[in-house]
Amino acid sequence: MKKLLAITVLGLLLSVNAYAGCIKGDCKNGFGKYQDKHKSIYVGNFKNKKFHGQGIYTWSDKTKYKGDFKNGLRDGKGIFVIPNGLEFYGNFKNDNYFKGLMKFISGNSYEGEFQNGRFHGDGIWTSKAGQKYIGQFKNGRRNGNGVLKKVDGAIYKGNFKNGLFHGKGTYTYPNKEFYSGEFKNGKIIKN
Repeated sequence: MKKLLAITVLGLLLSVNAYAGCIKGDCKNGFGKYQDKHKSIYVGNFKNKKFHGQGIYTWSDKTKYKGDFKNGLRDGKGIFVIPNGLEFYGNFKNDNYFKGLMKFISGNSYEGEFQNGRFHGDGIWTSKAGQKYIGQFKNGRRNGNGVLKKVDGAIYKGNFKNGLFHGKGTYTYPNKEFYSGEFKNGKIIKN
């Protein structure tokens, strides 16, 4: 009898821990509270059994998204905060960062466009120390035209490739002397 009782209690405990579903309200076409099998919780609007409209999704590790959902995905304006210090304020499209401000635990920040979760398009990257890049990004790196202002006062205006000075540009040293011409892989090309 004790063995049967222990198996029954264990079965109940396991079924509660593995529960996924609507906890409260209307999780089909209305407002409700839903918990998935990983104990992440969504509170907000539903349409056709999917997160749709305004809502808050909190992962079991306390990562949180508050904002717009469309067909079960983050889509529209929102705030995304990870407990390790990453914060994103802006627009999402199909569950990816699209355009906004991302702050890192290091104190660095990026404001601009994204593609597939990476800096892509026009943006501004600022370091905690004060270095700033204003320009184009591709696949998370400086690519295209931009301006890099270093902490020591040096400024580079011109083309970048894979994060390095590349192509035509002007490098102005802190003492205001400058070089204007060609760069390749971050180095001056002298004729």
